[in-house]
Amino acid sequence: MFLIFFVTWQKYLTVNHDILLFKLNYYAIDGEILDWFTSYLYSREQRVEIKSSETYNFCYSWKTVKHGVPHDLLLGPLPCYIHINDFPTQINSLTVVIMFADDTSILISHTNYDDLWKCLTLYFYTSKWFKTSQSVLNVERTSIVILTPVKLWYYPLTLVYVDLALTELDILKFLSLYLDNHLSWNRFSSS
Repeated sequence: MFLIFFVTWQKYLTVNHDILLFKLNYYAIDGEILDWFTSYLYSREQRVEIKSSETYNFCYSWKTVKHGVPHDLLLGPLPCYIHINDFPTQINSLTVVIMFADDTSILISHTNYDDLWKCLTLYFYTSKWFKTSQSVLNVERTSIVILTPVKLWYYPLTLVYVDLALTELDILKFLSLYLDNHLSWNRFSSS
């Protein structure tokens, strides 16, 4: 029996500048390069402008950006990945973490359903990482799938994060591949 527990969050929007600069310094990035990163992070401002018609425009004042990095620039992914690079090490050793672009998956494998429940302590490690890194889990895009080779009966799996229940799915898209919870490949054979 497998459990795939998808974890997705707004990686680019939630990068904490102080934590990122601390990690850069930890990786021996200092001096002028660290000063440049500091300027890159702290010297940005943004505002919202609303244009509803040619006669009515509304524009908020400029505000300093305190979290996040631009992801439309070439440099954007680098600070983001430095910020989240310790995520796999914060999860227990009974799991496999797959990080690809904006998606992160945590895979747990057990043959016994009760042991699977015991292994869900990783969920609490994940919650702790999000709190300490000041990141935000996107619960609407986070789902759980229990994969079993045959139709076995099991208790419904309910995990709650910040008062919101994570969704258990029957079919999951994983890196452009559709998996159903019994690995039957019916989705492909019927189409």
